Amino acid sequence: MAGDAFSGISHPAMTRPETRRRAVAATVGTLLVATGFFSAAALFNGFPLVFPDTGGYVAMGAPTFRSPFYGILIRFFHLKTNLWPIVFVQSFAVAHLLYITVRVVFGGNSARRFLVLAAVLTALTSLPWFSGQIMPDIFAPILVLSLFLLAFGRAELSRFEMAYFFMLASGSIAVHTTHLPLSLGLVPVVLVASVPLRRWDNFRIGILGLMAGPPVLAALALAGVNLAVHGVPSISPGGPGFLLARSYADGPAYRYLREVCPQAGYRLCASLDQLSQDTEVFLWSPKSPFKQANGFVTLQDEAAEIVREATKAYPGIQTKAAVRHWLTQLVTFRTATELISYVDKSSPSQVLQARFGGTYAAYTNSRQSLNQIPIEQLGRVGNIVVAASLALGLWLTIVFGRRRQWVRVALFGSIVMALLGNAILTGPISAVFDRYQSRLIWLLVFYAVAGLLWFNGERMRSIRS
Repeated sequence: MAGDAFSGISHPAMTRPETRRRAVAATVGTLLVATGFFSAAALFNGFPLVFPDTGGYVAMGAPTFRSPFYGILIRFFHLKTNLWPIVFVQSFAVAHLLYITVRVVFGGNSARRFLVLAAVLTALTSLPWFSGQIMPDIFAPILVLSLFLLAFGRAELSRFEMAYFFMLASGSIAVHTTHLPLSLGLVPVVLVASVPLRRWDNFRIGILGLMAGPPVLAALALAGVNLAVHGVPSISPGGPGFLLARSYADGPAYRYLREVCPQAGYRLCASLDQLSQDTEVFLWSPKSPFKQANGFVTLQDEAAEIVREATKAYPGIQTKAAVRHWLTQLVTFRTATELISYVDKSSPSQVLQARFGGTYAAYTNSRQSLNQIPIEQLGRVGNIVVAASLALGLWLTIVFGRRRQWVRVALFGSIVMALLGNAILTGPISAVFDRYQSRLIWLLVFYAVAGLLWFNGERMRSIRS
């Protein structure tokens, strides 16, 4: 029998209304405490954590290179008044998702163990630095766990929970364009994993729809909004701009343009000497010819053609560079590295001052704005914890495999594949940044610590009996 939407308790005693209310109240209390834990980084900062892109999301802009859906989502919570509700909503969503995942995978509803798990994740991982940040990055791990539950948790989930995780997965994909290919990669991975796990029901049409539905729904939403706003039914109309910057930095586009210009007639031919091989400068510097030409709008067809022809001309260079960036991104994940002061930057500072003037003083006086976040210490601790968690996770997976606890094995496999896929979708396409892999790497710690806590609990029960 599927569990309650919060507690998952399904034994006969819980059918009595008073007992059931107490159980739900206790579970909600546990989730609220965990929400406080996952909001701790923002609370420590004194203001929700921000990034330059935060300004664009808060302003609800819809440029060709960014999904507008995160900006639309957070509008319902900040109401142009205060950003703190976003932090608490994101943290609660993560707390609830982890609670249900623990229930489904490890069969436990121990509030004490769950709060120990939440405390460890808060103190030692990047999780609170993303759940407390006004950015859509926290929805990458939410997507991974939601899809996993849709594939492997149906026996333990109520219909309400299944519907909720379907919508949560769909929304998590829609808020960031990299989440769509990540989900499209995870669905076939889940199906392949279903064969040795003998989960033949995953291949039924209805169940396939549950897993494939979120990426399809999100893709339609992204294409629809881009058609309405930009006149192009594309998932990411500005995507070729990122690919061009990456190809130019890696060499293929750089070499190709110097071979074919000026005869090719590309607009960028007139300013080759001013184009930088630093992707950030190429895309965002006010002096960049690409930026000055509003390249994400005016040069997308040209950018796509240059990337295509440069890849044909130099496939070996392109492949070697992509593999190098992928492997580098795979191991680049220092916690909070980019949470520096942006007070002197127009974005997000100007938007925050204009739209949240009543809290602007708190923003300028926050630890982030004063460069008082202990980034180096957090990075060192985080890397050690991840390495230990990977070793512990591998050992636990072997133990769970010997016990034929296949759902636990599948969770570890899903996390590893998500990390591999995330690195492919970020480093080789955009650039190698700590935040890209940091947004997901804490899932390894979650698996290892949760697995150890519930494994020890099972051993103790076995000894007592």
